[in-house]
Amino acid sequence: MPHGAVRDGALPHEAVRDEALPHEADLMPGVDMELVTVEFSPSDRLPDVPLRASAGPVNAALVAAGVRTTAEAARWLLDLPYGHNVTSDPLTVFREGCGTCVTKHAAYLTATSELGLEPSLVWGIYALTDEIVSGVGAVLERHGLPFVPTIHCFIDAGDAYVDLTEGNCNGKNRQINDYLRLVRVPVGADEEPHRATIAEDLCRAHPGFAGATPADIRRCLAECHEQMVASCASSAPGVPA
Repeated sequence: MPHGAVRDGALPHEAVRDEALPHEADLMPGVDMELVTVEFSPSDRLPDVPLRASAGPVNAALVAAGVRTTAEAARWLLDLPYGHNVTSDPLTVFREGCGTCVTKHAAYLTATSELGLEPSLVWGIYALTDEIVSGVGAVLERHGLPFVPTIHCFIDAGDAYVDLTEGNCNGKNRQINDYLRLVRVPVGADEEPHRATIAEDLCRAHPGFAGATPADIRRCLAECHEQMVASCASSAPGVPA
């Protein structure tokens, strides 16, 4: 098993940093860079506690939707269609009837926080390539970059990682298991400072980004994001390919 790999949903706690920013060593060097591999666990590894409408607005919204426990909430959010939202607040999934890794996990973690539970949010920073999202390769080639650092988020349940978008039709060719960096953050944390620091480190230390600037990476990432949204829409049920 490669260094940094994790078996059976166990957590590589030494690899997760609380609100840490990536450093040069985490992103070096080239294709031989060391990755952290995460095996996700099913949602039944999450707590099973009764919801209370009086506990807060997300509990109230879940109860109104007929959801009775936190375990049912996890399954309800997992089954909710994947789709990009207009806003990212914890209640947007109820208004819009769909969600992403950001909004689904925000809803779940806010509901559990309202009940005094302590699962936390983890950002996994991964290298986005054409292998993961078809069509991204042409964008990367146009910008002369080997990949762009992208954030996926999921739940740290204390003894397992759980992804409430696992198996969703999200435009990706496979689930992301290999990460450049894991960062534990609060719900609603601003991604931009992390993106900026990663871009600076890549430009300074990674041979594949020689001559590139953080602005180049940001522009490429924006185009790749458009491709990801298009791939998500075209892979959704009922949408012609």
